[in-house]
Amino acid sequence: MCYTINIGDNMKKTIHINLKSESDLIDKYNENIVSNDLIEYILEQAHYINKKDELNVIIDKEFDKDTIGLIKIGLRNKELKIIRQNRYDNIRQIIFLLSGIICLTAYVFLDNIEVLNEILLIGGWILIGEAIEIQLFSDSQANRNKMIIKKILKSDFIENKKNKSL
Repeated sequence: MCYTINIGDNMKKTIHINLKSESDLIDKYNENIVSNDLIEYILEQAHYINKKDELNVIIDKEFDKDTIGLIKIGLRNKELKIIRQNRYDNIRQIIFLLSGIICLTAYVFLDNIEVLNEILLIGGWILIGEAIEIQLFSDSQANRNKMIIKKILKSDFIENKKNKSL
C-alpha cells in the first residue's frame, strides 16, 4: 500500500510492505534471491512517484532474514534486465530502420515490377513504423522503470520486526 504525505512542494511517499513469512520474500526456487512478485509489487506501488518526491519503504516482517539487502539486490537485478532489454530493443530498432530504408530504396530503383514494388513500399514503411513504435512505447516505459528503481534504491528503508502471534 502506498501512502502520501504532503510536504510543501514535495510529496513524501511511503511504500508499505507486510511480509508474514520468508516465502513472501524469497524466490521459491532459490532462497538467496528475492521474489519477482515482491519486486513487481514495489514497482507497482512506486509507479506514481515523481523525481522530486521523497520516498520511504517500510517493511514489516515476522522473521529473521536480511530483507533490505535482498530487496535492493533484486531491484538492481531488475534494473540490469531493463538495461539489457533496452540494448536489445535498440538493436532491433536499427535493424528495422535499415531494413525499411533498404526496402524503400529498392522500391525507387525497381520500376518495372509492379507487385514487387508495392510489397517493397508497404514493407519498408511497416519496418520503419515498427522502429518508431519501439522508440515511443518500449523505450519510454523502460526509462520510467529505471527512474523508479533508482528512486527506490536511494530511498530510506525501515525494517520493523513483529513478533509472531501465538
